[in-house]
This record gives sequence, structure tokens and C-alpha cells, in this order.
Amino acid sequence: MGKESRERAIEARLSRPKEDPMGKSPDLKEEVNSIKIKVYVGEDGRVVLKPSNKRLSTELSKLEESMYDIKSNEWRISVRDYISVRGELRRNKLVFDEIPKGTLRIAGKEMDEEEFELAGDIYDMLLPFQREGVRYALSRRGRIIIADDMGLGKTIQALAVSYYYRSEWPLLIIAPASLLDDWADACKRFLGEEAMVMRRKGDFGQTIGVVSYEVASSNVSGLLEHKAGVVIVDECHYLKSLNTKRTKAIVPLLQKVPRAILLSGTPAVSRPLELYPIIASIDRTIFPRFAEYGARYCNGRKVGLWYDYKGCSNAEELHYVLKKCLMIRRTKDEVLSQLPPKFRRQVILQCEGKQSDPRKEVVGESVDANVVVQYKEAVKLKMGPVKQYLATMLEKSMKFVVFCHHSEMMDGIEEFFVERRVPMIRIDGSVPSGNRHPLVRDFQENDEIRVALLSITACSTGLTLTAGRAVVFAELYWNPGVLLQAEDRIHRIGQKGSVDIIYLVARGTIDEYVWPKLLSKLNVLESLGIGSNQLKNVGVSSQSSGQKTLYQLNIKKCN
Repeated sequence: MGKESRERAIEARLSRPKEDPMGKSPDLKEEVNSIKIKVYVGEDGRVVLKPSNKRLSTELSKLEESMYDIKSNEWRISVRDYISVRGELRRNKLVFDEIPKGTLRIAGKEMDEEEFELAGDIYDMLLPFQREGVRYALSRRGRIIIADDMGLGKTIQALAVSYYYRSEWPLLIIAPASLLDDWADACKRFLGEEAMVMRRKGDFGQTIGVVSYEVASSNVSGLLEHKAGVVIVDECHYLKSLNTKRTKAIVPLLQKVPRAILLSGTPAVSRPLELYPIIASIDRTIFPRFAEYGARYCNGRKVGLWYDYKGCSNAEELHYVLKKCLMIRRTKDEVLSQLPPKFRRQVILQCEGKQSDPRKEVVGESVDANVVVQYKEAVKLKMGPVKQYLATMLEKSMKFVVFCHHSEMMDGIEEFFVERRVPMIRIDGSVPSGNRHPLVRDFQENDEIRVALLSITACSTGLTLTAGRAVVFAELYWNPGVLLQAEDRIHRIGQKGSVDIIYLVARGTIDEYVWPKLLSKLNVLESLGIGSNQLKNVGVSSQSSGQKTLYQLNIKKCN
């Protein structure tokens, strides 16, 4: 059977009504002598059924292409065979959750290998792995998530893809407000084109427009009139929340344009729920209903009157879908073996006193008022030891970056450097985006400036600070993706030497509970193939002998 015939056969079978429209198996209590099995699409695109049993073996052994692995006690069959046999499996009282139609369609589709002629100066600037990324994006018709590690050149890849479709311009670039001028500079440098930074509705209409998320979400009608054929969305994890005004405005816009290029080093910062709006932006036909996606990949379950979708399930299958047709991701270890190494360590600070009741439940991307109080108490306890540690950093003849989360910590550290007459820059949320670029340039080019004092939330993305040789986190932040992005302000293309990443963790404070939560969230991203739990290998100094370090705590991975 030819490729097109096989795909038509799969499509015809998928169009038949399913026994359960939600894709859920019947209640086991209603099934006499039923056997529960797990069914999912594996990394090789074949359907996995496990554990094996007599009924399953009887049916699957009849198939010519079925394979049984005695070690894992599982069967692997083609999508075509699965669609033809699943009804018989149910009649034999084998109970399993249905694989979504969109997932089966992707698994049964053979991707075309095409050759694309890349003619233009921008393509000569690409490294080999970047050229490969551009070709992959073009093979997906310019609808793609480029999720390479921070510092691997997602900007130039996105512009190279957009240049291939220049006959379909205007080109619209949506980015955080702090990065608009950087994108305008990149367009001039890589494309030789002037880009208009759109700060109000009247600015719309340029060949290349750069606009913030805030302006874009407030002026969707103006952007539609702009008739952009190609849209680049930088830091697309800004669209991770289903119910925000930003997501509700921008996702439908992306669904309407011919080419949508989404960029993020961390497309999901902690869980599969955050991927749904991004997937829907690229191809809304794969998972047209969130309920199906949530039940399958977010461990959806009813809790009282509500549904909880904060979990993770069938991660291998979702990873397959992303890799097959939606996303390309390369890590620094894979493509930049010549990049200098990054050394992480956790420095345990001994504080005078301890918090009375450090809060254990730190979840999600925000925390309640009680936990905010705990963080501020930790600032007071940590301030002295943090300053002592920074004094040791000043003894070294190198530039370094200090990240803080709270203004109280930033103010205290700034006062510390000013008292010692240490030349420095400070960037927090109060610094206008137009003023940040000159400050970064001063740090990069002025040898006298020793320190960049930065806000984690305002400066974790978009800035290149490769003049620095170390990053010190004076405070922990509860979102691991933000911490990793902040690390890579100095560890990226352009860095000439090895870099040190130092996490200052105070005993007897909320830090002791935040750190294990960070590791747990990174385990989930690792299971989805969109991140690696790099923090679990952090070295530790200044710890008491015989006591477990925070990173040695038992963290369960997503099933």
C-alpha cells in the first residue's frame, strides 16, 4: 500500500465515531472480568500496549507487523493495525483510554523530506545546526516552535525563516516590551531592513513591525488590518495561561496568519497545561478541544465541582507529537560542544535565626500573600550572609551578574556596592525598555563596570551579558524556567570562558522548600523533552557533614 493510500485509510477509520466521545474508558466497576491496559504512542511512532496478557496476546499475535518485548512485557503495533483492532480489544473486555484522533493522525503520517533553496546573505551567517533548524521550519510550512536552548540563536533562525517567505510580508514581530529595540537591531543586522517599533495603533502598516504583547493584545483589529503574512512571537511562553487577555487575543491572530514562528527556550515552564495555547497557535486541528488534551496529557481529574489539569500524563506520547510536527529543540550539549562549560553550585548560607514556620506549599507560577510574607522574612535573614558572599566575589578580578527577586534585596545589595565604590549597573522593572540597551552595552564594553544587578522577573530573557563570568542568585524564584533563562544571559554564543552559576540558599528559610519544588517541576519538563533537570546536578558548599543536601531529596518523576 502506498503512502497516500495508507494515510487515507487511517483518516477514514479515524472519522468513524468512537465509543466514548471523551476518549475515556468505561468505569471498571461496570465491567465484569475487565482488564485495564495502558495504550499510547511511543517515541518511534508505534502504538504501545502494556502489560501483556492472554487476551491481548491472542489478538495482537495475529498481526503481521506486531512486536512483543519480553523484557518490558509490552506490544508495539502500527497505527493502522491499532485502529483496526481496538474495537476487538474492547469486545474482549480490555479497558484503556483512547488515544486522541490528532495524535493518531500525526503518528500515521509520513513527513515529506524536501529541499529548500536558501539564497540570501542571512543564510551565510547561520551555523550548521541553525541552517538545519531553518530547513525543519520550512518543512513545516513556516508554522513552528523553535525551542532551542537559550543562547543558540533563535532570533537569527526565526528571521531566516521569515526571509524565505518575504513575498508574504508584512512581517510582524511580537515580543516583550524590553526586547523591542533588540529585535529592531536584529532586523537591521541580519536582514538589512529597517523595522518600525509599534508603540501605538497609528504605527501599524510598516513592512516590518515590532510590537509588545501589551500593544498587540489591545489592538488585534489593527494587527489584522495590517495583514501580516508572517508573525514571529518571541518568548511565546507568555501565552501559557489559557484565560489571560493576552492569550485570548494573540492565539486567534496566530491561527489566522499563513506563517507563525514561535520562540522560547522554555515553551512550558512547569507543566503540559501551559503548552496547550502554544500548540493551538500552530495547529488547532490536532487538539480542537482542551478537555481531551487535558484528560490525556494533564492527568485531568475531577476534584469536587472542578477539574484539575495541573498534572502530567502520557508525557512520551506528547513529546512524540511535539517532535514530529510542531517543535524543534536542540540543547547546547548537542550542538555547541565548543561552548565553554557551565559550573553550578549551591552555597548554603548560615543565617542568624530562622523563620518560625517556612511555608512548604510553593506551587504554580505565583504564590499567595502568606508565602510573599515568608519570602520577605527570608530577605531580612539572608541580607547579611549574601553581602558577605558578594564581598568574596569582589576579590576576584572578573565581572559578574547578581539576580534578585525583591526590591528590598536589590536595594540592600546596591547600597553594599555603592559603599565600596564598585561601578555597576542596575536594571529592574522601573527601568524603561529604551534605557536598558545602553546599560547592557556599558556592562559589555566598559571594563570598569564590575557588576550587573538585575531583577529576575524583568531581566531573565533577551539580554546578552557575555562579559560576565559568573551569575549569583541572591534569591530563589519559584519558576525554574525563569532561573535557567537567567543563567543563560552569560552562557550563550559569544562567551569565551567557563562560567560559574551560584545559588545562595539559606537554611531555616523558605529556600529549603522552594528548591525541591524547582527540581520537581524540571523533572516534568524533562519527561516532555522540552527541558532537562540541570539543577539536580548542582554542587554544594558550606554544608554540615552528614546532612542531606537539598538536591538529594527524593523527587518523583512524572508518570
